[in-house]
Amino acid sequence: LLLALALPVHSFSITGYSFPALACSSSKPQSGSLVLSAVDQHPVRKADCTIATDVRPRLNRRLLLEGVACGFIAGSLPLPVIADADEDRIKAGYDTLNDLIDNWSKYAGVGKEAVNGDNVRRQIGTVGNKSPLFNIRKVFLRKGADIDLFEAFEKEYAQIEANSYSAIFADYSTSPKRGYQYIEDAYNNTKKTRSIYKELMQDLGIKY
Repeated sequence: LLLALALPVHSFSITGYSFPALACSSSKPQSGSLVLSAVDQHPVRKADCTIATDVRPRLNRRLLLEGVACGFIAGSLPLPVIADADEDRIKAGYDTLNDLIDNWSKYAGVGKEAVNGDNVRRQIGTVGNKSPLFNIRKVFLRKGADIDLFEAFEKEYAQIEANSYSAIFADYSTSPKRGYQYIEDAYNNTKKTRSIYKELMQDLGIKY
């Protein structure tokens, strides 16, 4: 939880925000007085304070303890900013899976020429970092995904990568399958992955 700290004759900054601090006008907080909220600068009820003129961003342990001792902990920056970013990323990942499945031949190729595994891997975020699915497993873990669903997702997701990679070299190796056959397997893995992905979204309460 990010707290806005009103510290004596000092200012502070939190995650990119700078705020003027509040100077304590007495050793003990007085009821009915005001302090500015760091979120919207609207006054909220707190101890009797005045705006300090020193607005240079400084924050250290001594000043932090002074602020707490004076009773000036006011307001907080909401966490939904982070949460919403994760949800948007998960939704974008689902869109990417839909696009990949709906336009599979565009990315992977057609028939026995379907060996473009790297294009598939780019879409699922295992080649490059432009796909919303890049590091999507970390996002699900951060959101507290159900462990069983997550493991099922991770298994199928990893198989998309493995089969797509194998498709690139299969026609030039002693592999028991041809490249297009690995691509077919990757397609089936992608459909299963999308299904589990949707379950994860529902379990996390992400409406789509």
